[in-house]
Amino acid sequence: MQLVTISSQRQITIPVGMLGQLGVDKKDKLFLTVEGERMIAKPQKGNVVDRLAGSLNHLVSKSMLKIPTHKAIEIARDIAAKEIANE
Repeated sequence: MQLVTISSQRQITIPVGMLGQLGVDKKDKLFLTVEGERMIAKPQKGNVVDRLAGSLNHLVSKSMLKIPTHKAIEIARDIAAKEIANE
């Protein structure tokens, strides 16, 4: 157990040893949950797309960035299905 201080910006610094135990590094993401009086941090386990989300925004028109992820997936599936059907 480690004692950390909440900054004036309501931020904490997680000791590097604990991050190593979780297998996370700079820019990785953690899910935080509260159970009773405990805060639990779990690393985001995901594919490359999940981990890189947002890093390619500069390649997409601003109007397309406003589409929710589930809708973008639906559109991509429709396009792929049409392309497969035309083969």
